[in-house]
Amino acid sequence: MDAEAIAKLLEAARTGTPTIIKQEGLEPLVILPREFQVSSLAGLMTSPARVVAVLDAQNVESFMDYVRRFKNEHTVITADEVEGVFTAVVDYHEAAGTAHHGSHKAVFRCPFTPEWLAWKGADGQAMNQEAFATFIEDHYTDIIEPDHATMIEVSRGLQVSRSVQFGQATRLSDGQVQFNYTENLEGSVGRSGSMKVPEEFKLGLAIIRGGDKFEIRARLRYRLNGPSLSMWYQLWRADRVRDAAVADITAKVRTGLEGVPVYVGKSGAVPDPQPSRR
Repeated sequence: MDAEAIAKLLEAARTGTPTIIKQEGLEPLVILPREFQVSSLAGLMTSPARVVAVLDAQNVESFMDYVRRFKNEHTVITADEVEGVFTAVVDYHEAAGTAHHGSHKAVFRCPFTPEWLAWKGADGQAMNQEAFATFIEDHYTDIIEPDHATMIEVSRGLQVSRSVQFGQATRLSDGQVQFNYTENLEGSVGRSGSMKVPEEFKLGLAIIRGGDKFEIRARLRYRLNGPSLSMWYQLWRADRVRDAAVADITAKVRTGLEGVPVYVGKSGAVPDPQPSRR
């Protein structure tokens, strides 16, 4: 409240007459001295004193369209690339230091694709060969190398070999791992066999919905524990790929909203000052 408003407040208290105080960007107030009340007149205004709104955009295009419509010379955007959250504050503070409310915002939270979440969620999780086969069968369309036919064959081979005892594993020169096994037959030794699984495969995944696809290497890992076989995969530098996908959104926002400052960082409340220690 500025000096003029304070003077009006004191005058109202002295004379006992109702006084209306108006300030730019604030709702007008009426002071009723005798009842010692200060009431808002916002309900009587034909339009609000300032915009209080937050748009939760579902895609980056809507986020940018909204900012284009309402932006002004004070609008800024923060890009929290760690969380994948972009926040546009339409009524941000002026460069000269004049404060604004920052109550008109648009937010875009990067929606990660189900495919990325599935592969990232199972990364490093050991499975028996049947569970591993089921996972490959459910997600083989995300694998771009080897081809789909090869991965379906691998999946079926793992499922057929679920009732066997594994003996050893051998890395082959063609980049595959050969697992030797013996069938479990009651009272006798069953026939021997083998199956081959690629030691490495390559994924083609869109990390963010509507974004570009990225290539990610997945390395096969396995453990022979007596007659049983555990299998899993490890994504190669998956976090870097995820960071690159979010950085692409930042670049898209900078290009699509040229002239609006974009700061990479987290937008949040200013922490309360800590009491001084003596």
